[in-house]
Amino acid sequence: MKIVLVSFGKRYVEIQGPAFEVDTWLEDPVGKLPDKPGTDPEISEALLKDLGMQAGLEKAKALISEQLEKLKSVSVLVKVVKFYFRCMGGFQRSVVAAEAIGAWLREQGHEVEVIHLTMDLALALKTGSYLEEEKK
Repeated sequence: MKIVLVSFGKRYVEIQGPAFEVDTWLEDPVGKLPDKPGTDPEISEALLKDLGMQAGLEKAKALISEQLEKLKSVSVLVKVVKFYFRCMGGFQRSVVAAEAIGAWLREQGHEVEVIHLTMDLALALKTGSYLEEEKK
């Protein structure tokens, strides 16, 4: 069974239908961190040091472990399972959480894909970089 982890900003996307959604556990770091994506080492290191993030990741691991255990009995029928990680902006906290859980699942031997649904959009809107592209 393949596991897909999707990070997104709830400002831009609302997940429809039944889904495993994991909210991030931190105060929004707007203004405290540079406008860089959660895939940037500076951002991921800063957020992973936060005790709230650490506690939240442990809760996410427990939830995901529980759901994967339940799905074992129907793994012949279920080929892909998705877990969604959300924060308001969708380019730092949810990204870091999805990447951290992805690494943890890979260590356990799972096939994992991580998708950052709104990361590029959120950064472009936040920094105005899309305006520079339009001028070219």
